[in-house]
Amino acid sequence: MTTFPALPPSSYELTPGAAAPELIATLTGGTVSSLADLVAVGGTLAITFEGVTEAQANSVRDHCRNQGGRAFQFSATTVPTGDTPVGFGWIHAVPPQVDDIRAVAGSEFYSVACAFRAIRLRQAIPPSFTARLDIVTVPALALQPTPSFTARLDITTTPAVLAPLWDPAADLRFEYPTSGASWTDQANGRVLSQAATNERPVVTASALNGFAALTFDGSNDIMTCANAGATGVSNCSIFLVMRYNASKEDIAAGLGLNFAHSNQVRALYRRPADYGGTGDSQGFTTWGNDIRDTSAAADSGGGFHVWAFVQNGATVTISRDGIASTYSLPGGDPSTLPGLFGPLINDGFFLGGIQSGSGYTYPSGGYFSPVSVVACLVQYQAVSATVRQKYEGLLAHDYWGRAGVAVPLSSSHPYYAAPPAG
Repeated sequence: MTTFPALPPSSYELTPGAAAPELIATLTGGTVSSLADLVAVGGTLAITFEGVTEAQANSVRDHCRNQGGRAFQFSATTVPTGDTPVGFGWIHAVPPQVDDIRAVAGSEFYSVACAFRAIRLRQAIPPSFTARLDIVTVPALALQPTPSFTARLDITTTPAVLAPLWDPAADLRFEYPTSGASWTDQANGRVLSQAATNERPVVTASALNGFAALTFDGSNDIMTCANAGATGVSNCSIFLVMRYNASKEDIAAGLGLNFAHSNQVRALYRRPADYGGTGDSQGFTTWGNDIRDTSAAADSGGGFHVWAFVQNGATVTISRDGIASTYSLPGGDPSTLPGLFGPLINDGFFLGGIQSGSGYTYPSGGYFSPVSVVACLVQYQAVSATVRQKYEGLLAHDYWGRAGVAVPLSSSHPYYAAPPAG
């Protein structure tokens, strides 16, 4: 006979049943009852198994299906030795009840409940007797054996150890905008502001995967931070989660004076063919020193991207969604040029455009960018390629991955699958 699968039980309940009486006719026509033997009948056994695997649960199902009503014994690891009455076997009373109870670390665990009924194993016994009357009194029936077991289920799950996310050393960190009048950075409490109501960008709710954006009209909307703490900064890195809403000569964000006259202005911009180029492209500008990045062409009216701009002396790296190109500024390092107000006058930060200064005529009114900006992070130094990729991975997973949307990075990017760890 097939042995029941050897699984340690979680709970176990044995009901031995009762001794079967035998009715005996008397000479007076009445009957008396006597115990046929000391073996109880009608016994039942209930066993449960918690936290078993799918394969173990199926082994119980298979055992029930293959028995066909035959009696079987339990292994010693399933029912404590001695707890099955002598001369009995077991059959399934009902099909096993299997329940899917939980998923832990990607694995299914099951609960299995079984009910069994005892069957007397009959044996042929040759008759033998002695022709002598012996009257034997039968002692009171003792239920044997006395059930004893330990039923305990310990399920210990060890949570995955997650490394903390990388925390950038940003000097400005503008995220989660709520107003076009002011936007406070989460790094040092600097404030981008716009006092004039007709020059404020508007909040666009759920612009990107449920996150809000500030949308600039490209006509006169601009936000500035006059005291961004960047005085004397020679290099910088700017990171934006942004989309272009229309095609024109745009300056999306930059570091420097709030004037287009200083050589120290560093800005991420896009320019059309009427500014010396042949179609829309991304670039970097200082006064009279600019480049274009045609490999990262803008997509007016298209989707949001993670933009990165890193200026290191006369070298500029521009990246969109982690695909980067590096260029040399034709005029050299902007920090060493004799600007209108002297070198390194760059304590302000601007978003959405750049205005001309009072009393100056170029550019007429300034450059304003029709963009929607979800986040803008700035670090007052030229970060390495490794750190640039960490910024890209952080922003991609914050604004795409966290919403359950595929990140826009290339699959070859080091942080395509997971955000950077600390």
